[in-house]
Amino acid sequence: MNKLSIIATGILTTTLVGCGGEDGSTASTGIALDASLKGPASTPELVTVTSGNVYLNSLIQSEIAEDGVERWIFVSEDDGEVLLALSSSAEDLDLAVDGSSVSEESTSDSSQEWIIFQAASGENYQLEVESWYGDGSYELQVTTPNRESVGLSENEYLYKLVATIEGECDGSSRYYTNSYNMIVNWAQGYIRTKDRTNFTSVDGNQVTITYSESDSDPEYGYSYELSGSVTLNVDESSGEISGTDIWSEVEEYDGNITEECSYEETLSGEILL
Repeated sequence: MNKLSIIATGILTTTLVGCGGEDGSTASTGIALDASLKGPASTPELVTVTSGNVYLNSLIQSEIAEDGVERWIFVSEDDGEVLLALSSSAEDLDLAVDGSSVSEESTSDSSQEWIIFQAASGENYQLEVESWYGDGSYELQVTTPNRESVGLSENEYLYKLVATIEGECDGSSRYYTNSYNMIVNWAQGYIRTKDRTNFTSVDGNQVTITYSESDSDPEYGYSYELSGSVTLNVDESSGEISGTDIWSEVEEYDGNITEECSYEETLSGEILL
């Protein structure tokens, strides 16, 4: 699903070279978060569910058609946080939860989606899996929050980011708000959404990622260019993020600029796991 946020769309180029090599596997940025910020490590024992109501620590297994929607009812028997962890080989599935006091969605450009929400005892919640693109089997874990269910490696952290985006296109102002999940490995220097993107540079607790993208279709005289820079600051003791994503876009047809836009996204984030 396309979003305006550069990080959320996965539009960040994966050819950037971070500290220690192109894959970042042996990089060392010098940034070290407090180990106490990590959530529980392991997935509890799960009960497989293929139909009917769903309870905590269940593993939903099902299949979804192209453009299809599947809905499940989660019955909460206790107060507490619940992790929804969706995975599938389908190209792009989205995830949502709705209840009397909860309405959240996770809509990255992949089928790896996560939501953590506060459930109340005795409440029912509708879980929705939607095919944005593609079909196939999927698994949805409904469990207590843990790092294994999200697939986090030793130095990876799952974040929830809140973004405010202000822009201007051909003199017209635009304003958006957005929230989404992102995985960050501060120690080895990369972020991970649909793809993995290495930090371009590190200065103390501040990281920078520069990026660019272009496309063209000579048959229709069309061309498109985008470029920008993300700056993220992290507090090592709390893990909290602040920063900006600033970028510009230009579209042309037959050599004439048809749309020229510039955006600034202000980011803040906290660790979920």
